[in-house]
Amino acid sequence: MKKRRSRRQDAKTIILQVGIDDLPEKVRSAMLRAIDLVKRYRLPRDVTISDLEGTTARHGWRKDGTCSILLSYKLVLNGGEKSVHRRVIHEAAHHIAGLVHGHDEHFRRICSEMYAKEGYPAGKPGDHCGNM
Repeated sequence: MKKRRSRRQDAKTIILQVGIDDLPEKVRSAMLRAIDLVKRYRLPRDVTISDLEGTTARHGWRKDGTCSILLSYKLVLNGGEKSVHRRVIHEAAHHIAGLVHGHDEHFRRICSEMYAKEGYPAGKPGDHCGNM
């Protein structure tokens, strides 16, 4: 497995870049499900595994209007496919809701609708993160 390290200035993190076929099966399965969700919703974004600290995932906006979903190594290696899928839904909802919405009611409604479409309980209206 050929590994390459690169620095991403905007995320302030080191990203280990490997081909998806080089990943362990559990990680590969989780990433393929994440990529499938991004494609089905036609979202202009990348899905990357990163060394995030203090969180399991992050959504990042780029100046060109595209986005990036960063998933932590800890989540992908220790969580199951379902937990990765739910985090990608949450981060994708940030893109659909728009830059100014954070975790407001508009975001929570979109997130809950996406969870329901993906086969998860929609959650309560007041849930902070749309029933993550």
